[in-house]
Amino acid sequence: MSDDARFEPLWRPANRGSTWLVAAGLAGAAALIGAFGSNQTAGWGFETVAFVWWLDLGLAGTLLSAVLLLAQQPWRTGVSRVAEAMTPFALACALLYVAAQTGRPWLEGWLAPWLPAYGVASLSFGYLGLIPDFATLRDGSPGARARSVYGVLALGWRGSARQWSHWKVGYALLAAVSAALALGAQSMVALDFAVTNVPGWHSTLLPLHFVAGAVLSGSAMVVAVVALLPATRQLVAPRHVDALCKVILAAALTVTWSHALEHFIAWYSGSDTDARLYFDTRPRGPYALAYWAMLFCCSVAPQLFWSARARSRPTVVLAVSVLALLGMALDRFVLVVVSQHRGWLPSTWALVTPTAVDAAMLVGSLSFFFTGLALLFRLVPAVEREHAT
Repeated sequence: MSDDARFEPLWRPANRGSTWLVAAGLAGAAALIGAFGSNQTAGWGFETVAFVWWLDLGLAGTLLSAVLLLAQQPWRTGVSRVAEAMTPFALACALLYVAAQTGRPWLEGWLAPWLPAYGVASLSFGYLGLIPDFATLRDGSPGARARSVYGVLALGWRGSARQWSHWKVGYALLAAVSAALALGAQSMVALDFAVTNVPGWHSTLLPLHFVAGAVLSGSAMVVAVVALLPATRQLVAPRHVDALCKVILAAALTVTWSHALEHFIAWYSGSDTDARLYFDTRPRGPYALAYWAMLFCCSVAPQLFWSARARSRPTVVLAVSVLALLGMALDRFVLVVVSQHRGWLPSTWALVTPTAVDAAMLVGSLSFFFTGLALLFRLVPAVEREHAT
C-alpha cells in the first residue's frame, strides 16, 4: 500500500468521548466572552491589532491552498483542507472586531458590500474541493440520515470522467480568483495604513510585509491546528509538515528582509521622525520588550527550519509555529500601537496597555475559532484526497 493510500477520507462514527465534549464545552463557553475596553491614546489600538491578525489568518488559509493548487504541488492534499477550513472562522473573528470598532451597530450594513467578493469565492473554492469527498462519505455512511445529508452536499457526484474534467477546470479557476482576491484584500488593508501620515505606516513596503506576514501566520496556524486536532494529526504525513515548515521559513525570511529594508529607508531618507521611531522608540522605548520579542519570534526562531532534523521533531515544529503566531501578533502590535502612542503632539503621549477585557475577547475569539474547526472536522473529511481522473 502506498503512503498516499491512507489519506483517503474515511467514515468514522461520532466519538462521544468525554475529552472531546469537555474541550468543546470549555471552548464554546469561552467564545461567549464579547466585551472589551479601549484606550484614548491609540484609539482602537489593541482591537486593530487583533483584527489585522485574524484577517491575516483568514486570507492566508485560502491563499495558501490556492497557490499550492495552481503550482500543482502534490503535497498540498495534506494541508489544503485545514487551510481552507480556517478561512470562514478566522474571517468571522476579524468581523467581530470590525463590528465592535464601528461603535454604531445600525451602520454596520455598510460593511456588507465587501463581504461577498472574497467570502463567496473562498467558500465556493473550499466547497468545490469537498464535493468528491462528500460523495465518498455518502457511499460509505452506515446510516440513512447521514447518507441523505451527504448526498445533498455531494450534488449528485458520481465520479464520471466528464464530472472530473469540469471539476478540475472549475477548481483551478476558483483557485486563481481566490488567490487574486486574497492578495488584493491584504494589500488593500496594508495601503489603508500606508496612505496615512503616521510614522512607521506611510511606506510602500507594507503590502509586501502584510502578505508575507499573512503567509507566515497562516502556515504556522495550519501546523498548530494539525498538532492540536487529532482528526487532522492522524492523517497528515510528515512530508507535508516538512514542506509546510519550508514555507514558514521562506515567509520568515521575507518578513525579516522587510524589517531590515524599513530601517534602511528610515536612515537613507534623512527623516528625523522615522529615524527616531525605528532606531529609538521601538528598540529602546517602553515597548522595547515587545519589539525584540517580535524579532525573535518572526525572524530568529524560524531559522531552526534550515535543519531537516528540526523539521522532523513535532515538539520543535509546534513550538516554532506558536512562536511565529505570537511574533506576527507582536508585529501588528508594534506597527499599530507603538507607532501611535507618541503622536505629533507631545501632549497626547501616553502608554497603551491592553485591559483584562481585551485579553478576554482575544481568548473568546480563539476559542470560537478552534470550536468551529473541531465541529467542522466532525462532519467533513479532515484531509482532502489526492483526486484521480
